[in-house]
Amino acid sequence: MESGGIGLSLHGSGVPRWGTLGYHGRVIALLLFLAGSFALMGVALLLVGLVFLRKNAGFNRRAVSAAAVVVGHREHLSTATAIHRRVYFPIVRYSTADGQAHEASAPGEADPPALGSVIPLIYDPRQPDQVSFTGPRGGGGVAVGLAGVGCALIVVALLCTAAAAGALFL
Repeated sequence: MESGGIGLSLHGSGVPRWGTLGYHGRVIALLLFLAGSFALMGVALLLVGLVFLRKNAGFNRRAVSAAAVVVGHREHLSTATAIHRRVYFPIVRYSTADGQAHEASAPGEADPPALGSVIPLIYDPRQPDQVSFTGPRGGGGVAVGLAGVGCALIVVALLCTAAAAGALFL
């Protein structure tokens, strides 16, 4: 049984077999496979990005500021580049509004602040160990990037679907 000029042969079950597809049938099948794959990856990345953005927004709404004192440093040998260098992560101590003492590690620096230096931070009163040293968390570059890539993949999926639909009418 032949189907409308696209070289598609149906066998018994109504499902075409790859070997029986003509050139246009294979192109359409490939475009639809790519469209489905891009759509699934795009939706997944978009959702992950949106979840991160929502978590950052919640942190920013609840955040309270505190002054943290540098009480030590944790040394790390960075091997991320060809030039190995020592990075120091300041260990800071701060008190929450209810007077509880907490410690956190600040972002690593090649030239860390001196012991006893005061560093401003903000923390979540619900989870005082969740801190940000740079002020309110922005949109989150990673979160925005993931959401952006997700949207781009969805657009590619729509283009693949449109191309497949156009190929049907050749």
